[in-house]
Amino acid sequence: MIEIILLLACCCFIFIVVLAGWFLNRGEEGDECEGKDKNAKYELDDKLKCVLKSCNNGYYKSGKECLVDKSGDTCVPTGTPDPQGTYLTTQIGGCELSSCETDFVIQGDDCVVGSYVNADTVRFTRTNGPLMIAEVMIYGENNKLLSHETTGVTVTSSATHPNWGGVERLTNKTWKGPFHSKNDEINTFVQFKFDTVKRIESIRVVPRIDARTAEIGNVSIEVLNGTTSVATKAIPTWTTNSSYVIKFEPKTKTFKSTSVDLAAVKTLITTLN
Repeated sequence: MIEIILLLACCCFIFIVVLAGWFLNRGEEGDECEGKDKNAKYELDDKLKCVLKSCNNGYYKSGKECLVDKSGDTCVPTGTPDPQGTYLTTQIGGCELSSCETDFVIQGDDCVVGSYVNADTVRFTRTNGPLMIAEVMIYGENNKLLSHETTGVTVTSSATHPNWGGVERLTNKTWKGPFHSKNDEINTFVQFKFDTVKRIESIRVVPRIDARTAEIGNVSIEVLNGTTSVATKAIPTWTTNSSYVIKFEPKTKTFKSTSVDLAAVKTLITTLN
């Protein structure tokens, strides 16, 4: 009888040791483990199951296996390629349009002329008096407001009128207290300089609207890429009952739309984002 008890105790002890060893060596979530795909890396999930986590360089994850990544090679598509396009292979070895030449953008399977210009500077100049501007809005692709970004753009100007603040008033989202260059200055300017080249689609200008005068004319917009002038045009004269918002599209060098609804213009400025 004693022998049987000792045998059972010994079996229990062995079972406990084995169980403890398994528990202590089973690992925890996030630990590496060994799987069947030699090109893959495996980890234990929250249930301590060994699962495919990622693939080695040159491979991509497809379900529960890693396949050879065939992307990035120059290729020739089936049919007629777009002469303005660059074609590269996909992961699975197909051939697709990857990029277009300067001034073109991808639209479906083609390269089409973009609605933007590549530039890093927008400059407003007047040759016969001060500039009075409530807000400047420079837009990039997808209606992104570039002029109001907190980094990557530097705004400078000619001397400002005493007690009228500085260039911060050009982008402070309020129509009150506009930017006002010095009254006795003849050649005045405002310049937005971006750290990198931007795709500029449109420029909107709101002249002073708290006390408008007919004198605000002879103002030109110039868009530059480095020292090269991309687009330049004289803004229509700003007079009472004329446009409150002046929109310039540098790609076509045209003024597209205006607004004479003062309340709507004030709302536009204060709700910019």
